[in-house]
Amino acid sequence: MTRVGVLLVCCAGLLCAEALRVVPGNAPDEAAHVEYVLHLASRGALPVWDWPARPQSYESFQPPLYYAAAALALRCSSPLPPKARFV
Repeated sequence: MTRVGVLLVCCAGLLCAEALRVVPGNAPDEAAHVEYVLHLASRGALPVWDWPARPQSYESFQPPLYYAAAALALRCSSPLPPKARFV
């Protein structure tokens, strides 16, 4: 196995170990990403960064394409309001 192969196997092992270590729903910035998707799905507008009032809004600077796709999937997945699916 070449050095690149060994490096790739080591990186894959570290990524898998980290994925198994983090409890689902408990990643360091997961709540902020979910808040972005919920905002797009419920209001149909990009979120505004409002740090003191909404601490989870710090991801508002991210490009919206991925979040728009996730919001669309969320809206199409069920007739329930978006917040009801994450309770």
